[in-house]
Amino acid sequence: MLLFVGMVSNRIVMVVNGYRMPSRRPIGSDEDWLTGEYVEMNEHTRLWFLGDWIVGKFFFRFEAISPGDIVALFGIYVGIIELRFLT
Repeated sequence: MLLFVGMVSNRIVMVVNGYRMPSRRPIGSDEDWLTGEYVEMNEHTRLWFLGDWIVGKFFFRFEAISPGDIVALFGIYVGIIELRFLT
């Protein structure tokens, strides 16, 4: 269920922003950090709090992730734990 909620929140923010995920520039990123389905956050960004604004070192490099990503990853973690202990 948490995985579903995380993925839906990511899709909602993309739909209201022209099918592109609003994102903040990660620290130490190069000039072409926006590729494909990303757009830079600005004052016109809708539902910015669901976009990729949490900046940090994730997966061995600096990136920006969204609250939906965190919820989805937590949902995967909970699912793995449930499979491990309920079987």
